[in-house]
Amino acid sequence: MRVQILADVLNRPLLVADEADSAGGTALLSLVGLGLADDLAELAAARAGKGRRVDPSAANAARYGELFPVYVRAQAQLGPLYHEGWLAAS
Repeated sequence: MRVQILADVLNRPLLVADEADSAGGTALLSLVGLGLADDLAELAAARAGKGRRVDPSAANAARYGELFPVYVRAQAQLGPLYHEGWLAAS
């Protein structure tokens, strides 16, 4: 369900790996960082191609699009309160 929500919010299809593996992602980044591979996107696509595709719901994506300006306004107004809480906890 979380993947469907993300696809709807982004209004983009997502490729989901069959198995979640953060170590695998770290390994891909390491290969590129060490110069043993050139293209991180290509490596990730080859790995993700073995998963399933989750397409966004047009109705849900439209609703999230309508609500996004409300979220932005709320973040702008609540932002100072978040920072007060962090500073008070220090």
